[in-house]
Amino acid sequence: MRRTLLLAISLVAYFATALADGVHFTYDPSEYEQQTVVYAAFVDNLGTRINDTSNTYYLAAFINGVCRYEAMQQFDAVGNTFFTLIVGGNASEIGKRITFKVYKTFE
Repeated sequence: MRRTLLLAISLVAYFATALADGVHFTYDPSEYEQQTVVYAAFVDNLGTRINDTSNTYYLAAFINGVCRYEAMQQFDAVGNTFFTLIVGGNASEIGKRITFKVYKTFE
């Protein structure tokens, strides 16, 4: 599962174009045997860091279409956006694809 999560981090660059407004997902972290922390930088498709402070961005992680975590953006020391996710899973899901969805709200 950890290898899959690390591989999925490299795909975050493609998510900047997949934004939806005002969506929130539910999840129950107590349902899963193990958790892995994922740190994801928010970049566009050219690898440029995004530091949009006028919107609130969220990143949700899914396995088999089920939300495993939803994280709100954080900012590093120079104002770039990143996300810290604690993605839950079970031993039977090792090797499963993790899908990330980025969306923004106008809060």
